[in-house]
Formats: sequence, C-alpha cells, structure tokens
Amino acid sequence: MQHITLIFLVIVFHQSSVGQDIVFENNEENEIEWRKQRKLTWEDFKGIPPSITETNASANTNCGFDVSAESNGRKELIAVRIKNIFYCDKSWVRIDKRNRLDLLVHEQAHFDLCEVYARKLRKRVIDSNYKLDMDQAIFEVFDAFKQRQKLYDQETNHSRNKEEQLEWLQIIASELLELENYSY
Repeated sequence: MQHITLIFLVIVFHQSSVGQDIVFENNEENEIEWRKQRKLTWEDFKGIPPSITETNASANTNCGFDVSAESNGRKELIAVRIKNIFYCDKSWVRIDKRNRLDLLVHEQAHFDLCEVYARKLRKRVIDSNYKLDMDQAIFEVFDAFKQRQKLYDQETNHSRNKEEQLEWLQIIASELLELENYSY
C-alpha cells in the first residue's frame, strides 16, 4: 500500500510503504529524522492498521525541506535544509507480524531509499550552485523516487522474495555510500 503526496514548499515527497548524524527525534510529534546509526524498531510503528487490508506493515516516510531566512543588515541569507522523516503515528504493523525481522528490514529499506532521494535532491541543489529551478528539481526527483519505491515493492514482493530483498538491500546501501557527501 503506497500513499504518495506532494505539498508545495514544506514537504517535497511523502511515502507510505507497504509492508545522519544529526539526531532528531520529536517524541511529542512522533517524528524520527533518518540517520545512519538509528534503525527503526517495531516500537516506532505506533499507528493503527486499517481494519481491511492485506498489508502487514506500512512505513510512512517523508522527504521534505525547511526554508529559513536571516538578514545581517546588508544581505538576506536563505537556508534550505532537506530532510527525511519517519512518522511513527502514521506507520503501523499488524500485531501478529511484530516478530518478523524480515518485514522490519523491508520497511527500514523504504526509509533508507527515501534517504537516497533526499541526498539526490541535496546533490542537485549543491551541484547547481543553488541556481536551479527548485520546482522542476523536486518533481523530477519525486517522480524517480515514486517509481523506485514501486519497483522495490514489486521486485521484492513486499519482502517475500528473499533473494531480491537481499539484492535491493545491497543496492540501497551502495547508493547511500555513493551519496555520502550529501548526508547530514
């Protein structure tokens, strides 16, 4: 089950999947910012599963950006921070599936794949020397992200195809490493 939305200026792309070194956890709002050392646990999935669904789990992630502006009297300084967030209260797992480590690994990979695309967007912004059409960049990265998440679920059969799942984990890890310069 995938829900993908785009909200202008605040959220770049959002992923609800099927079954950095900056520490950011907002327990009040149930948000976890992606970082290499912090892996998801089933305790992070605090949402309630839909009563009618064949899906076993859903990781709700979002790649978005914050914009802030400051003036030092002579110049306006604008800062854009692209981040990848996991929403605990919108992510869920069926109670009888909480013992499935393979399913948790699959959901973590959705979050990791979202980080790949956050880094790709950071790379585009930096490589353009901050002179790019942000709307176009967002839509292009969003489209690629959407297609990739769908392909991941199709090829792994939502974690059921163990061989494909292992292959995807290696691909995602390789891409994260390749884009390491664009992590926080």
